[in-house]
Amino acid sequence: MAGNRDKPEIGTEVPKTIGDTNIVAFMRLKGIIAIPWICRDDSRDPHRVEFELVGSPEEIQEAMKAYCRNDEVGIQDFVRSLRDVKTQMYAMKNMGQNVSQGHESER
Repeated sequence: MAGNRDKPEIGTEVPKTIGDTNIVAFMRLKGIIAIPWICRDDSRDPHRVEFELVGSPEEIQEAMKAYCRNDEVGIQDFVRSLRDVKTQMYAMKNMGQNVSQGHESER
């Protein structure tokens, strides 16, 4: 996704994955399921976690528009969602590092 990370561009293409935890937390509050996975495509950070969005393209697009419009959500709900997203992200990173270390020790 090009452009400002705080305000992603809304085009005709619906994002399938997102790496920004703030957007993911907001999307979860709007009912979009976000599944963490380790994106090994980035050579600078082989343990980078992104979130796959599960929902219809229309639901995801509407939630993204709500984020860009700065629709209100409860601050406590948002902080709780963000904490959950970051917990999932760090758990995935930890699993990825443990797997990488296991492969290195086998060599």
